[in-house]
Amino acid sequence: MKLDPWQEELIVCEEPSCIHSGRQTGKSFAVGKKIARIARKYPNKTTLVIAPTERQAFALFQKSMSEFSEKELKKGKDKPTMHRYVLKSNNHEVICHPTGLAGTGIRYLTVFHLVSDETPYIAEEVWTAVMPMMATTKGIITFLGTPFGDEGFYYNCFMNDKFKKFHLSSEDCPRIPKEFLQQEKKRMTAAQYAQEYLGQFIENLTQLFPDSLIQSCMTAKGGLSPSSSLSSLYLGVDVAGMGADPTAMIGLIKHGESIEQEYQDQYNHERTTFTVDRILLLDIQKDYTKIGVDGGGLGAGVVDPLLRNDRTKRKVEDLNNSKKTISSDGREKVLLKEDMYANLKVIMETRKISLWENDDLFSSLKSVQVEQTEDKKIKIYGNNTHLAEALIRAAWLANRKHNKLWIL
Repeated sequence: MKLDPWQEELIVCEEPSCIHSGRQTGKSFAVGKKIARIARKYPNKTTLVIAPTERQAFALFQKSMSEFSEKELKKGKDKPTMHRYVLKSNNHEVICHPTGLAGTGIRYLTVFHLVSDETPYIAEEVWTAVMPMMATTKGIITFLGTPFGDEGFYYNCFMNDKFKKFHLSSEDCPRIPKEFLQQEKKRMTAAQYAQEYLGQFIENLTQLFPDSLIQSCMTAKGGLSPSSSLSSLYLGVDVAGMGADPTAMIGLIKHGESIEQEYQDQYNHERTTFTVDRILLLDIQKDYTKIGVDGGGLGAGVVDPLLRNDRTKRKVEDLNNSKKTISSDGREKVLLKEDMYANLKVIMETRKISLWENDDLFSSLKSVQVEQTEDKKIKIYGNNTHLAEALIRAAWLANRKHNKLWIL
């Protein structure tokens, strides 16, 4: 692949660097090559690759490892793993870790080259643990990500004169078809397109679930018993196909007014028939009270078979954002995604729900953004919302006193 001029510049840059860009511009590809170049140049040092989740950290780590032949990497006790490899020629060590909620698992390291992917989605307090690791090394910093609002650690770094800035628009990338970008521009709001494809920090976007709120709800200890006759179980499902997006499922148990997470799963590259079979197996094991699935698009291939199955036909609810439903007073209405997110936020703020302390779930909830459009409507979106979408459906079913109050 021929490098773009900015990629060539980034690969040799050893100043503190911030790369913020639109989607699919080749930033991860270039940073993988930069990691490899620095590893070859500096012996007996450590490069640390971090990201909000293990999957994200490993993806960038793997790009860097692919720059080396097998003969260049150590074997034996130092053989390459999913989290570490060491160069045979100079003992440079490359490690990858998810940051977790506070970075406590990586405090022990001394780092020469710090690389963070999806930097805007890393919890703010992580940086208190991470930055001191470079206090004595006078090392190299490489931060990359897509903009996320106009505040926080990543935004402040980009505004800092000590950082070399690389600002890239998807519209300037020769590998992205213009027709695709035109379709995306029609599909998105102006602010959403500017953030996702133009790589711009947008003022009127707000993180729907603040870090502190998410962390305060991650207290599930398995205290509610599914076997109790007073308890009920609810499953939320967000359906994806064979592409890069994962299908996500979250189960909740409710006892009285208390709601607690009891299940979580997400997987890629599986057909809808696999998801149907997975739900049926889970229902045999757990006997859900209700199962909420987004039946729009690919979700129809999951909802329809479940509605025909004698075991699940009275349990499944098609929580399709655009589908009209009949309310309890007999009137037809549209269930909005915004309604389900509002419901979840209220029960989180009132501490009625306990969630797992889980990196993937934290990252998904953190990625959810809310925008007030020019016509005063509320629009919610994000680029990693699959678990959040499953959770809002389970929470909607579990909390029959649905909350629809919006306060920005």
